[in-house]
Amino acid sequence: MILKKDSNNKYATIKEANVFTKLKDVYIKENQKINVQGIVRCVMEKPNYLFASICDGTKAMSDDEHVHIALRLDNKNLKDRYYSVLKHMNLGQKIIGKNLKCERMWKYPKSYILIIEEDSDLEFYY
Repeated sequence: MILKKDSNNKYATIKEANVFTKLKDVYIKENQKINVQGIVRCVMEKPNYLFASICDGTKAMSDDEHVHIALRLDNKNLKDRYYSVLKHMNLGQKIIGKNLKCERMWKYPKSYILIIEEDSDLEFYY
């Protein structure tokens, strides 16, 4: 829950802060910032990105029931903050991502990646 001051100097809760997009509905949110939660399937490192593939936990190894959380390796601040933890995530660990930017994957038009940006926040559960 996030508290935010309103015009009367009182604190009001922002209910949307903990609203998570279901992984199967990510495509609806293209080019928007979203919150997701899921179970780690695997972690893959490519030349420019580190990907954590997550699913909702019902079909852990199904190819069509997952989304990739992507860390751009050229961003030193984000790499310093998340690389080590993401790199060592194991199958079955829970991850929550907040304010991730949803983008269509360049090679696979039906797939989407969730880009970690400066205002994003990740929570890891072991």
